[in-house]
Amino acid sequence: MRLVTVAICMTALCSAQAQRGAIRGAILDELGRPMAGVSAKLSPVTAGQAPQNVVSDRDGTFQIANLEPGLYSLELSASFYWPVTILDLRVDPFRTLEIPDLLLRFEGYIVCTFEPEDNLRILGRPNGSAISGTLWDTAGKPLSEATVQANCKGCKTTIADDGTFRLENVPRGKIDLVVSKPGFFDEPLAAHRVRTGFETVLKPMRVNLEKCRDSACHEVRARDLKPSGACL
Repeated sequence: MRLVTVAICMTALCSAQAQRGAIRGAILDELGRPMAGVSAKLSPVTAGQAPQNVVSDRDGTFQIANLEPGLYSLELSASFYWPVTILDLRVDPFRTLEIPDLLLRFEGYIVCTFEPEDNLRILGRPNGSAISGTLWDTAGKPLSEATVQANCKGCKTTIADDGTFRLENVPRGKIDLVVSKPGFFDEPLAAHRVRTGFETVLKPMRVNLEKCRDSACHEVRARDLKPSGACL
């Protein structure tokens, strides 16, 4: 009887482990060279589960296996490079989630009007790209009745009542955003980087809109002023 009980327990354990998944990816520098020794910290969204840490191999790849199905966030970090966080990674049973190649940027390349890395989400379209975020006014209330436009054709959207916005099919690379609202000067935001295969998720920021006269309302306010959301 004892042997039967042990056998049943072993079968249940093997079945549970077999239903788990994995995450795999590769990390490159800005020249496209593999980066070894990059820390990859995987944290489950569900409370009570401990995070897991691995480092990238010589070829820049990493893999975290034996994961329970669910949502995770992944933070990549290395000395002298801006960290990158990927949100809402969904691990499914019996499957390995392949993360598109990730580039880490050297800290010394950042200028004051360029933000450190934003959070990312993987898109279902490998060649797609998007940018989204939440904007507040200076009082901390959602910025509404306004639009966000990027420096690309057709890249314009209306900000929702809760202050959120999302632009799809944005070309990869450095993107400049401008907020427009009737009766106010156009407000430039700090530049952000868009990556193929990912949605760039801006950290929530406050936007300082200044009132204007009708004749000057479509002008971007003085260029010597720091854009909203820019680094110090």
